[in-house]
Amino acid sequence: MPRTKRRFWMDCDCPIWIHGRTPTGDIVPRQSTQFSDLKRAEALRASLMARVQTDSVTGPPLSECIEKYLATREQDLDARTLNQHRLALERLQRFLEAQKILHIREMTVDHLETFKTAGLPKTMRMTTKATTFAKIRCFLRA
Repeated sequence: MPRTKRRFWMDCDCPIWIHGRTPTGDIVPRQSTQFSDLKRAEALRASLMARVQTDSVTGPPLSECIEKYLATREQDLDARTLNQHRLALERLQRFLEAQKILHIREMTVDHLETFKTAGLPKTMRMTTKATTFAKIRCFLRA
């Protein structure tokens, strides 16, 4: 049997491997599907593609973005300042979760303006509120 035909020979129990690119252009490294059945491997590929498409629509979760931002800022800031950033972003995250906003792309300017006025503690002074929101602006710019 010629080599080109052997590539698509499916009468064995070997696992099927996938590789390529997503619709957004991201590279999918060569990986095993753990299945030797073509239908199950195709179903796995379809579920991976569907997950990529929903991520591209909604964006990454807000919690993941906050974790990554704090991890990158860890080298630049001392512990006290990093904890202030963490506190400000946790307050923002709690406020947005109460508004049913879980992904970064769902957040709007209206949400941020409402957080500025109603999301921070009432007893917080105006200068502290301004500093807190400056930390949030740094996160949004990153």
